[in-house]
Order: sequence, then structure tokens, then C-alpha cells
Amino acid sequence: MKRLALLALTMACGNHHDGEAEYPRERRPCDPKGADIAQYREQPDLDRELLPDEIALRGTCSRRRLDTVFGIDRVMDQVESESMQPEECSGECHPMEQALPRIDPAHDLEDETLQRECTAAVTKLDEKIRSGCRHVCLVLRRERASKAIFARVMRGLWAFDGKLTKTKLGDAEVRRMWRDARLPLPPKRFVLGTTETPTMSAAGAYYPGGPMLRLQLLEEDAGCDVTAWGVNRW
Repeated sequence: MKRLALLALTMACGNHHDGEAEYPRERRPCDPKGADIAQYREQPDLDRELLPDEIALRGTCSRRRLDTVFGIDRVMDQVESESMQPEECSGECHPMEQALPRIDPAHDLEDETLQRECTAAVTKLDEKIRSGCRHVCLVLRRERASKAIFARVMRGLWAFDGKLTKTKLGDAEVRRMWRDARLPLPPKRFVLGTTETPTMSAAGAYYPGGPMLRLQLLEEDAGCDVTAWGVNRW
């Protein structure tokens, strides 16, 4: 009888330890979600700027849509990569794509430059469709340039995380800082500046008459009672 009781006690103890192994106590380390960062928002559909015959000239375009990624470096790399992808459209305007330079880090992203590029790109098209295709080109070009602008502003601000002093600087001075750091600048219509917080910010329209982009570098709550640098909207 004593032997049976001892065996039962041993089995109960064994089951108890197995249960602890299967359902361990909460001993999770602090795992901050990271500071909030801005995500690229697709621009409003610019088809509304195109006339019906221009939409026909453009045809159907295959466009990659951005997935949500996390981590500021991944966000910048993904959006920048998207901006450099050639536009694949089925209409009569398509040959002009071959004449357009890439929107890369060396591009100034100025709207006047986009317009000149589109004017040059349609010169070999049939005269009847040049005007319509030029407008199609500008709309498509602005969409891609918007992504490049977002990535460039993010990258420029992020380069100064934790490095700013409590000094208020204007656009010309901050642009000088970016040039000294060999960072590609956003278009001239963007206003750059710093405050005594210290914070660096950039604000401007994606394209003339288009939506605004306002981003700033700041320290934000990263969870677990810690802070981290990030770039977000203001």
C-alpha cells in the first residue's frame, strides 16, 4: 500500500513538472516595438488629370503596390526602389519610356526637370499623339518622383539622428549641412529647418498643386520606457 502511494506521488510530481515545462511562467524580456516612422502613402489617383483620349494613349499600366514594411532603412530602400522601376504601359505612348532617364539619387526631382524630360521623350512619337503623350508622361513621372522625394527626405533627416544641437537653422543652412554630408537634396520647393528641440524638418508639395509632405526627425516612445529616433509626419 505504501509502495502504491509513493508511486502515485511520484507520478503526480512528474506531471506537475511536465506542466511547468509546457506552460512556463512569464519571463519575457522587454521587447520594444520601436519608434513610429512615416510610411509612404500612395498619391491620389492622378487619372483624373488625364482626358479620356490621353488615358487611351497611356493604356493599362502594371504597377507594383507597396507592402507595409517595418524598420526605417527597409521603408526607405523599398520606396526608393519602387521609384526607379520603369513604367510598363500598353498604350501608344509606351515607346517614350525608353527615352526617359532613371529617377535615381542623382536626379534633382524638380518639376521643371520632369517636364523637360517628357518633352524630349516624345519627340520621336507620331506628331498626332505627342501632346497627349507628353501629359501622360508628366503624370506618370510625377507619381514616381513622389516616391523618390519621400525616400530622399526620409534618408536626409535620418542621417542626423542624435546629432543635432539645440540651434535654430533655416533652409539655406540645413541644405548646406545636407550637401556637406553628401546627401541628395529634395526639390527647391521644400523648406528645411531645425529647431531648439532639437528637431529637423522638411515640408513641401510632392509636385506643384499636389499634396503636401511634412516629415520631421524626432525622438519618440519606443516602448518599455525607452525612446528612439524616428522620422514621422507633423
